[in-house]
Amino acid sequence: MNRFAWMPTSLLALVMTALAGCGDHQKAALDELAAQGLTEVTLTKVEGGDAWGVTGKKDGQACEGVIRVSSPVGASKPTFESKLKCGSTAEAAKETAAPAAPEPVEDEGPSAELAKACDGGAMDKCRELATALIEGPPGTRDPERARALHGKACDGGQMASCDALGTLLIRGLGGEQDEPKAAELFKKACDAGYMDGCASEGRVFYINRKFKDARPLFQKACDGGSIRGCVALATALREGAGGGKDLAEARRLYDTACAAGDTTACTNLGVMLAEGEGGPKNPQRAKKLLGEACELKDEVACARLRQLK
Repeated sequence: MNRFAWMPTSLLALVMTALAGCGDHQKAALDELAAQGLTEVTLTKVEGGDAWGVTGKKDGQACEGVIRVSSPVGASKPTFESKLKCGSTAEAAKETAAPAAPEPVEDEGPSAELAKACDGGAMDKCRELATALIEGPPGTRDPERARALHGKACDGGQMASCDALGTLLIRGLGGEQDEPKAAELFKKACDAGYMDGCASEGRVFYINRKFKDARPLFQKACDGGSIRGCVALATALREGAGGGKDLAEARRLYDTACAAGDTTACTNLGVMLAEGEGGPKNPQRAKKLLGEACELKDEVACARLRQLK
């Protein structure tokens, strides 16, 4: 039985933050290519685990290219970016679509400087390097090494690294999934005053349907300035998870988080404005917010925007 089947869409969006990347992106890519009419498809992973080189056939012609799969925050389904060419142009596509991922550079540029500083005991530089190895350009990412560096930084007092390492463990990036260990790391960060860690700790309770344990942690995180915590608290208030509903407060919190640049908050606020949840309807602003979120590849926003047109 699907562990998350009980969740309404707005709650599932929260969980997707923790679990993005855990789904079978390769199967999703195959399904998408089949929907595009390709047969005899072969996928070859080329970079960072979220992109594949593609070979196959369409209408009897050989096709080559690349497909990238991602799970944006707040989206209920993965999104796809594909570049495919068939027939006489396929050979040209081969050179640009599926390059081999280069080995991470150890002895040049800023990464080398960060590595040297980290080796010298600068734990903040270990954290910066680990972040770059997760969020850097394709071909430079190394989740396994990032785990080790975040672990070192966490042990050295960098609570942001404790939180980041917990997220890697939840998502199974760079090694096996380990939810209990992740929960320990989130609690460590929260207890040390790192408010995003409190939001993450609450998220683990939320995933496991322990809403009354989650909600106070979301409140603590939000009160402490964590936008992530405010978005999570807004969702709990909107759904009445772990306590009573408060649509007006949920709408206010989404508004604040949206203004701070959180796409999920903007999407949820747009939906509430469109439906008149927690206050009067404002279809004009709803369309604006959902349109902006859709441009950022938020599929939930795109779907709701189509319903408003």
